[in-house]
Amino acid sequence: MDRLLNIKDLSVHFKLEEGVSKAVDGISLAVGKKETVCLVGESGSGKTLTALAVMRLIPRPGIIAGGEIIFKEADLLCLSEEKIREVRGAEISMVFQEPFTCLNPVFTVGDQIGESVALHIGLQGQKKKDRVFEVLKLVGINEEARVYDAYPHELSGGMRQRVMIAMGLVSNPALLIADEPTTALDVTIQAQILELLSTLKEKLSLSILLITHDLGIVNEIGDRVYVMYSGKIMERGPKNDIFTKTRHPYTEGLLKSVPDLGPIKDRLYTIPGSIPEPFKVPKGCRFNPRCPYVKDICRLQEPVETKVSAEHFVRCFKYE
Repeated sequence: MDRLLNIKDLSVHFKLEEGVSKAVDGISLAVGKKETVCLVGESGSGKTLTALAVMRLIPRPGIIAGGEIIFKEADLLCLSEEKIREVRGAEISMVFQEPFTCLNPVFTVGDQIGESVALHIGLQGQKKKDRVFEVLKLVGINEEARVYDAYPHELSGGMRQRVMIAMGLVSNPALLIADEPTTALDVTIQAQILELLSTLKEKLSLSILLITHDLGIVNEIGDRVYVMYSGKIMERGPKNDIFTKTRHPYTEGLLKSVPDLGPIKDRLYTIPGSIPEPFKVPKGCRFNPRCPYVKDICRLQEPVETKVSAEHFVRCFKYE
């Protein structure tokens, strides 16, 4: 695999009154060129913090406590603030899950995308406006003149998400990080946004790091999958292996939780319990309080990553 992004042993810590929260605890992850990699897990797993670490945007009092983030052979953690600003938004763009909170309500769409155009590629005047129209068309907005002059509240949720994607594409980035890009949208619009991302990947030779809790979305557009729980990668591999040769009990639980169109059930399956607070991670395997297959060793030791097949790995004592 020709790697564009290679994260090695990344740790993100928060020093709190209750103790040190290891929100991201020594994870490794890679994204190849023209590949869609999905980072999956429940809220609180550390997925968004992983993405923010790539952008060097960890909120205080958080710190990147260790590891490397190699992008195009350069370690982003070693770049100066000036250099990382050149990378951020220009070569790596991020689309957040709720565009209404990310777009400024007092500026038009044209003003906000135009600011990115001016900042990242230096265009002004009519050339800047032409580029804004170009990226709006690129993300499937046919009424580009109307949307250009519109304020965020005048657009639907799906249209606002397209605007956020357009803003991320003004400088033709190599990597697009999409953080739960369809969470606030209805099912029909979700499908349109996923189809748009797939189309853009092929048309622009994009690499995509998609963050989601929804394995249905992963099945639609993912190439490889990393399953994250409480700051650790529990299982990783090609999408087909994760779906058809599931190994980790947590991945198994996530798959069971996906609604299907089969016989009507009294209630949907849910994984019992909840993710532990980051400063109260249980001893041993951090999933052991919720695991249906827990053994004594699971409560005493943390499992190491075990190779299942050529590209499929799992962190579970069942396979050591």
